[in-house]
Amino acid sequence: MAEQSKLLEAVKLINSKFKNKETGDIPIALDKTDVPVMSSGVIGIDYASNCGGLPEGRIFEIFGAESSGKTSIALLIAKKYIDEGKTVAFIDAEQAFNMSWAKKLGVPVDDNEKFVLMQSSVFEEIFAAIRILIEQGGVKLIIIDSVAAISTQDDFDNEEAIGKGMPLFAKNFRRQLRMLTPIAAKNKCNLFFLNHMMQDMSANSYVKQFTSPGGTALKFLSSMRMQISKSVEKDENGNKSAVRVKVQFPKNKIAAPYGVGTFLMDFEKGVDHIQELVDYSIELGITIKKGPREYLYNGEKVADTAAKFYDWINNSPEIQKELYDKIYEKMRNK
Repeated sequence: MAEQSKLLEAVKLINSKFKNKETGDIPIALDKTDVPVMSSGVIGIDYASNCGGLPEGRIFEIFGAESSGKTSIALLIAKKYIDEGKTVAFIDAEQAFNMSWAKKLGVPVDDNEKFVLMQSSVFEEIFAAIRILIEQGGVKLIIIDSVAAISTQDDFDNEEAIGKGMPLFAKNFRRQLRMLTPIAAKNKCNLFFLNHMMQDMSANSYVKQFTSPGGTALKFLSSMRMQISKSVEKDENGNKSAVRVKVQFPKNKIAAPYGVGTFLMDFEKGVDHIQELVDYSIELGITIKKGPREYLYNGEKVADTAAKFYDWINNSPEIQKELYDKIYEKMRNK
């Protein structure tokens, strides 16, 4: 008991000595709570996270090959945030933001009170804007697309910087991320950095090796890293109609890493949420598939083909909600 009282005395001393006079924040909080998570809006992503969603106030990296679906996934998460009454900022360093595709995914790009778009590829401008958006704008989600497209002001102004820019960029990037980590946590703002996989030209190997640009700081400071890949799916006529997007979490500080999830993204409609209910109700044992032609729900046969099972769910909002609730209950307890 004496040792416990000494510990509490030490905690009081630390809190009184290092208490933030402006906000009243203390370094050691004795009331411990679980990390809250919110849904990404896509069952496949939440399933892969192994905790049913994404934490708040963290740094994330979404990386993959070109045209693998990174921006689309970020926009889907943005839609969910806006649906929850939160504000979103999108920093388009690639100068390639597609308004029509964002609208198709459900993002209200014309509502400036919910969504703002900044187009800049200058390192100093971007990180100054991020701090203002978080601390003064109350933004809860900032998407930076992408790390590979950002250049320092020195790269624009100084021709002699060519060939020396990457080590300087990585150093400055690490410094900015270290400062942004506590700011994002305090304000419960998520930062999503989109990144590419590029061939590592410095590797001395006959086998191609790939790396993500920007140095190693983003890998270390990200709470979650999502690796994205995709495969094309064809309709009954052999036409390319959709892609099957695969999400894997090689780093996860909230739950077990290496979770994998998939979802179908239609070129015309965006994510096929009904197909997600089909896939994950079977995956989690909520629906029983017996052979190729029998689907059982609550012990009763509801369809004898995949198409009829899809239609059975699609035609019943009550069943959709019931399956959705059961899927997330299973995910939280897995």
